[in-house]
Amino acid sequence: MAVRGKFITFEGPDDVGKSTHTGLLAEVLHGRYGHEVLVLGLPSRGPVGIYIRSDMHLLSWPVAALAFAADRAIQTETVIEPALGAGKTVLCDRYLLSGLVYSCARAGSLDHLRWLQDIERRATVPDLTLVMVNSEGTAASHRVDRREPSQYDRDRALQDRVRGLYLTDMAKFIPGHPYSRVSSDGSIEQVAGSILGALQGHGLIP
Repeated sequence: MAVRGKFITFEGPDDVGKSTHTGLLAEVLHGRYGHEVLVLGLPSRGPVGIYIRSDMHLLSWPVAALAFAADRAIQTETVIEPALGAGKTVLCDRYLLSGLVYSCARAGSLDHLRWLQDIERRATVPDLTLVMVNSEGTAASHRVDRREPSQYDRDRALQDRVRGLYLTDMAKFIPGHPYSRVSSDGSIEQVAGSILGALQGHGLIP
């Protein structure tokens, strides 16, 4: 029987480099440490994820939260858990924490956090959640580099609320989950080094 793999998620507001560093970490884990790595992102490319990507702005925040939870549940059951069971390291660009933070930001308060946590109770607890944050100046420079702004990019008030929530104590959102906060204000090499340091600190790599 294969040893269960490790599940590492990248979280944070838009424009902090999650996708970039998910890919870079996959290369290092495979090339340097010999891991078999699966990389995925949420919302998924499945039917629910595609709907979220195209029409989520039409949904109220509670319905959107349920759609995100359904997409996560489907990917967890059909992709993430089978890969972990086969001994693969799974890296996910956005998972549980993003859903909780964005839903609270859209709701305008933390009053519904318990309900949001309840509908996500089937989610797999990551072995490490990497919470990436940066300064507004760095985020703005990344937005300039984007060719097509997302629906969320256009809602600056929402993005400001999201950024503010990510700077608070994450333990209230994911109690008991191991996490590390990583600044992405440095160079790509510096940030990648900080991420490897976080994995080492949690015993995920030697």
